[in-house]
Amino acid sequence: MGHSDTKRRKASTLARTFGALTCATFMTLPAWAQTHPAQGVMDADRAFAARAKQVGPGPAFAEYAESRVLMLNDPEPGTDAGDLATLFGPGLEIDWAPMDGAVSVDGTLGYTWGKARYFRQKPDGTREELPPSRYVTIWRQQKDGSWKFLADGGLHAPEAKEFAEKTKADTPQ
Repeated sequence: MGHSDTKRRKASTLARTFGALTCATFMTLPAWAQTHPAQGVMDADRAFAARAKQVGPGPAFAEYAESRVLMLNDPEPGTDAGDLATLFGPGLEIDWAPMDGAVSVDGTLGYTWGKARYFRQKPDGTREELPPSRYVTIWRQQKDGSWKFLADGGLHAPEAKEFAEKTKADTPQ
């Protein structure tokens, strides 16, 4: 066997090895995304939103809160978790999802932020969409590994201005 045949075999082996490693790398990318440091807190926020759809926002907020929390839109500087069940009026629905989040280096504190849409059941039975908002929730990991929120609040999203302008334009003068 000549010198050039040995070089070709080594090059071929190297190319196959590189190809296999490249494929393995791309096939594991979804697994890397699932182990992102903020994945746990993002999952907690999604579960919180799903629970709010099942039982209503007030009971879900009470369930996912630490014993005393800061509601950023509330003028009082602290709310007991039990009081959250009655914080939201009847017929209110909130649909939200986190868009991003982060956790502290030690993994015990985190935040999520995202967009929320609000709907209200009117007395005549129709469903009205209210202006959307953006929210931020601050979380603390519990001893059992679950997450509870410490603070939560939202502001009208930039889309709210467009929504208000459209609503005003659609309203007969």
